[in-house]
Amino acid sequence: MELNFSAYNNQHKAKVIQLLGGSKFKRKLWDWQFLDKSRPKWDPVIVTNSEGELLGFNAVMPVTVRFDNKNIEAAWSCDFIVDSVCRGMGIGQKIKVQLHQHYSLLFALGISDQAVRVLKKMGWRSNTRVISYRKRKQSTDIKGFVVRIIQLYNQFRLVLSNASDSEQEYYTDYRLSSQLPEKKQVEQLLASILEGYDRTVIRDYEYLSWRYKHHPSACYNFISLWNNDSLIAIGVIRNQKNQSVLVDYIGPVSSFNLKLKLIEAWHDYSSAYAYMSCTSSDETLGEALIKSGFRATQKQRFYVYGDKQDCAENWFIMGGDSDGDILLAAQGVNLT
Repeated sequence: MELNFSAYNNQHKAKVIQLLGGSKFKRKLWDWQFLDKSRPKWDPVIVTNSEGELLGFNAVMPVTVRFDNKNIEAAWSCDFIVDSVCRGMGIGQKIKVQLHQHYSLLFALGISDQAVRVLKKMGWRSNTRVISYRKRKQSTDIKGFVVRIIQLYNQFRLVLSNASDSEQEYYTDYRLSSQLPEKKQVEQLLASILEGYDRTVIRDYEYLSWRYKHHPSACYNFISLWNNDSLIAIGVIRNQKNQSVLVDYIGPVSSFNLKLKLIEAWHDYSSAYAYMSCTSSDETLGEALIKSGFRATQKQRFYVYGDKQDCAENWFIMGGDSDGDILLAAQGVNLT
């Protein structure tokens, strides 16, 4: 079969969305997610046959990342699909070959069994440190009661293990808002913490504004932690249905007590929700969540493509980094 790879144009939009299942969420998110002029230009992979029929597609979300003390351009791989009538013919692998020519560093989180098989064949490397945590706040049945007992046991065990923790206590005020703090304050915070991270998405003001403030569902809120007049951390939360989700964290990488303070503030602001959850690769945040009554529920599939053998290691990842949270935020919200 003859395959043609072409640059994206607006005529592809309807065909790609149809191939993806015709989701109304994808139609409403498309221009914001992929074509926003404030974001780096995207370079997806489009493959057609000789008659111009769409056979496969791989979208990307370009990001700037800190990678071993350097800021470089990278991208999240998302919406990877091959038409069902031509699966098993190697088209998925050919799409990834093209994608590798577009970007030297790529990520994928929360991917399907089929995608995992393709990525492994194409040299992507796995990171097993991205973990989902959950807390059930209301126990109305036997199963819920048992889960709550396990949560309390984990919380008590970690309290004992940290009894001699000598880390600085943070005496902070915290505030909830639908708006980010001022740009200058966010940039000063980022400048003060970035050296502590080996590998992470650069969460500057422009990125945070695009990703959370301007999401079409507008369902994110910001918890800001302050020491006097100094901004020392930001948590991004999404509340939907019966669940409150901590989707992002901007703050010092190793400050256990500060993360406890953030979780305390989040707990105060989510009293109306039955469940709280968070996905992260950060061990310190994970320990703070366990101490606060959460339990680890599952590891998320996180894959990285890059030149270095250890390119998948030492990443700070939050659930809000990938397109999975973008779609979840759109579900159940009227985007018409």
